[in-house]
Amino acid sequence: MPGRTISKDTLEDFYVMQQLSGREIARRLGCDKKVVYRELDRYGIPRRDRVEAVQLAAGSYTVRDEIEEMTLRKLYEDEQLSTNQIAERLNVSGSTVIRRMDELGIARRSATEANRLATWNLRIEINETILRELYEKQGHSIDAIAAQLGVSTTPVRQRMIEYGIPVREHSLATTTYTKQDFDGTLQAKAYLIGFRLGDLWVGRQNASGATIHISCSSTRQAQISLIEALFQPYGRVSLSKPDANGMISVSVLVNESFAFLLDKEDNIESWILEDEACFWAFLAGYVDAEGNIGVYNGQGRLRITTTDEKIIRQIWERLLVIGIDIPKPRCIPMKGKVLSGLPRPGKANKDQWELATKRKSALRRILTNILPYMRHTDRIQCAQVVMANLDKRDSISK
Repeated sequence: MPGRTISKDTLEDFYVMQQLSGREIARRLGCDKKVVYRELDRYGIPRRDRVEAVQLAAGSYTVRDEIEEMTLRKLYEDEQLSTNQIAERLNVSGSTVIRRMDELGIARRSATEANRLATWNLRIEINETILRELYEKQGHSIDAIAAQLGVSTTPVRQRMIEYGIPVREHSLATTTYTKQDFDGTLQAKAYLIGFRLGDLWVGRQNASGATIHISCSSTRQAQISLIEALFQPYGRVSLSKPDANGMISVSVLVNESFAFLLDKEDNIESWILEDEACFWAFLAGYVDAEGNIGVYNGQGRLRITTTDEKIIRQIWERLLVIGIDIPKPRCIPMKGKVLSGLPRPGKANKDQWELATKRKSALRRILTNILPYMRHTDRIQCAQVVMANLDKRDSISK
């Protein structure tokens, strides 16, 4: 009878990405740990040395077990913190928080769901202060406010009547602001498309109008500053006051030259894929929006998590063509699962897809090529930390 075999994808997922021990992998798969190590060697997956194994065990299992379910649910579901915020609060790595959540059966939010959560309070109840800020002080139209809050125009108009907010005359409502045509390079355009696909809502201010409305909400100042820097040269950028959770809404009005941002499809256009510089610029924008870069358990890592399956596969395939070999994208089953931590019950509409690598040569090449195009200050700083980590690991291995 042939010996037990384990697929390479499974091993890379458990051993490389989740950083489980050989013993733990064997327990999960119901086999002897010798089988795990034999298969690691067969696929050429480097084993951890004894020091790394001890550090991983101390940092991943002992620490993880100390995170109580009640504490984690309170921070994630009640206080609605992100996994990175929880990690900072508990002084552990983000991956430790994620693995502990998986152990306890706490469903994770996708990037789209996290954004929805960030603005959910606005969608449930249109606050008078916010409505007056957007309509009276910032001068947005009813259509633009409805789009930003994720509701139809009817509840906006109803709340305006309830709050006694007078509707502007048509001539005032259509007041224009100076807007400049987009004049950037193809690489700048590719970056904006990547960033838009990952993190921005874009639509027309009016169905038949030429004004493009761009919006986003965030608690991170680096994100707010980035959007201001990207679009302020071209149009009007308005910021709301932080809400009780520190959430700031950004609203941008630009002209028809930004119509290339309107399409929101799970696809990378051919002109971007066919030009290497444009591809790196696009990837920089997508990583600035959806990426996670950091050092975990002594190893640098780049990870992109999204519901855009085709985009993730296109990125992976393009990297292979360039000669950068990283693990293929993996699906995180989420579709149909009940989402925790939301004010209203809901289910995920799509599965999540993850593209990640800790391989030194791949990381170095990817970061070297996207760093010149990256604009997100926090992501840039994290990428520089990872590059320093790669240099350190190279010096140790010599």
